[in-house]
Amino acid sequence: KVQKAMEAQMVGAGLFRTQAQTSKFDAFIGFAILLNVGVMFLQLQFQGNESGVILKTGQSSTNYHEVVQVFDFFEYIFNGLFIVELFVRLYYMRCLYFLEASHLFDFGLVIVNSIELFVLQPLQLSVGANVTI
Repeated sequence: KVQKAMEAQMVGAGLFRTQAQTSKFDAFIGFAILLNVGVMFLQLQFQGNESGVILKTGQSSTNYHEVVQVFDFFEYIFNGLFIVELFVRLYYMRCLYFLEASHLFDFGLVIVNSIELFVLQPLQLSVGANVTI
C-alpha cells in the first residue's frame, strides 16, 4: 500500500522512470560500486608499493605521476556516475528519496566526495583522507 502511494507521488513517466526503480538499475549501480572498490584497492596497493620504493631509494618510481593521473580519472568518472544516479533518483522520487536511511547515507557520501573532489582538492585544502565512494 505504501509502495503504491509512493509511486503515485513520483514525477515523470515512461521507460526511464521505471528503469530508475528496477533491480537492473540497482544492479548496474551496485556493479559500479564494486568496480570502484576494486579501483580503490588497486590505488591503495600502488600507494603502498610507491611508499616502499620511496623509503628504499629516496625517490619515486618513474611512472608515478602517470599512474596517479589514471586513478584521478577513475575517481572523476565514478563520482560523476554517482552524481547522475543521485539526480535521477531525486528527480523521480523528489522528497520521498529522503525517507529511506540508505538514500540518506548515499546522499551524504556523494555530497562529501563531490566537495572533496571538486572544491577542496583544487584549492589544496584536502584533509588527506580518501572519501571516495
